[in-house]
Amino acid sequence: MMRSHTQTPKTELVAKAPRSALLAVIAGAMLVSACAHDASNEWWTHKKQYVPSHLKVAKHMPGTSYTLGGRGPGGEASAPAARENSEKERLKRRELFKLLAGFRNAGSARQREALLRKAEGRLPRFKETLINLVYDSSAPYLEEAIDLVVELRITDATSALTELANGDDGKLAASAIRGVERFYPWTDADLRRFLLDKRIPVVLVALELLRTRTNRQLDLIVPMLAHTSARVRTLAMQAIPRLNNGTAIDRLCRFARTAERVTKKRAIEAIGRTGVPSRAEAFLIGFLRRPDMDLRVSALLALANKSTPLTDPDPVLKLALDQRQPLRFRAQALAVLENTGTAPVDELRWNMQTLPPILRVLAARCLVRAGERKALQDLVWLLDTELSNDDQIEHRILVTRWALEALCEVSGRNLPASPRAWRVWLRKSGDDQLLPLRSHVKLPWDASQLLEPRRYRAKDVSSPGR
Repeated sequence: MMRSHTQTPKTELVAKAPRSALLAVIAGAMLVSACAHDASNEWWTHKKQYVPSHLKVAKHMPGTSYTLGGRGPGGEASAPAARENSEKERLKRRELFKLLAGFRNAGSARQREALLRKAEGRLPRFKETLINLVYDSSAPYLEEAIDLVVELRITDATSALTELANGDDGKLAASAIRGVERFYPWTDADLRRFLLDKRIPVVLVALELLRTRTNRQLDLIVPMLAHTSARVRTLAMQAIPRLNNGTAIDRLCRFARTAERVTKKRAIEAIGRTGVPSRAEAFLIGFLRRPDMDLRVSALLALANKSTPLTDPDPVLKLALDQRQPLRFRAQALAVLENTGTAPVDELRWNMQTLPPILRVLAARCLVRAGERKALQDLVWLLDTELSNDDQIEHRILVTRWALEALCEVSGRNLPASPRAWRVWLRKSGDDQLLPLRSHVKLPWDASQLLEPRRYRAKDVSSPGR
């Protein structure tokens, strides 16, 4: 049977092929086999170095072997040990999470202290686990872990806390900044960097740390008085240190003079925190003539913090006696005179009978602080003052409380608010038996409470001592 040329067997094709082509095919086959062998060896090399995810928890544990079992020398013995270490670490983390959950849910300081003592007893067991947890920024209960590290003073976690302080989470960064401060105080350069941070919690904790410093740099705090956050402005005002006359107080006054209204108010209150040196007193008194009531009240509150008598009390006294002014404003002016120990005796005594009870008790306290024994009779009389039904009940309460506090302090007695009992004491006591009046009146400054009284009456205005 004849065969077609299209059905030529392969053996005949191989026989007819040139010898050089056959050699090329054989060499290519050998090259492919060698490459496959090399790839297999490379895969085995990487497989020996690979650590599966369920063993990564034992990464920081000393003495742990990461060689897998299966193939290779020593593989069969190392895998069970790694699994055992992983299980121990998992149990430690579970125990630690349970403790941290207790810290989060602690309802009182006593419960928190009991948990802290419990943590101290178990610290050798999970100290390394706790440090590893702080390194993990996505771990649960991280804020409680930071607090626990700080309370137990684990200095080995300082580097982890430093990383968190520079992290993206503002709340965790604030906790970490506060924690590192317990171990190694931040420098002024670090605090300046934190104050320029855009995250409010970081700025707040930097101001809190500045408040604890003995030597506070005013140039770090003053710009924060103009911050967009009201919490930051308030804390910056509270962080202002006490100052003497000098360039620092001059710089603060210049800042208050040129600032916007809201910032100006905080700057004025900050001047009060400095103790109001004589250079700042004149600056604050200038605000008493301003039409803005809030700035005037802020200036009076600042002047009340002056540690020495006012150099020029006339503007404050005129304000207190001006019947056109709101009652709460006049009351604050009298409180400034009392708190600073400034007592224009003649002017106050002359105008005492014209003042309503809420102002009269403050004027009497000023005179008692100056050593005027006759003012005690006014305080006793004020215990017996009857306000009209139109007046606020808060007036009656404040008048009685401020008068009774002053009488108890100068007498050293704890008598009730009875005018008769105090008149008996006045008749029997001498000038040498009086104690100095050192307490200060604190007006209720949400003090829209002190509204204008419509009228008042007393039992005996002409002779208050009887």
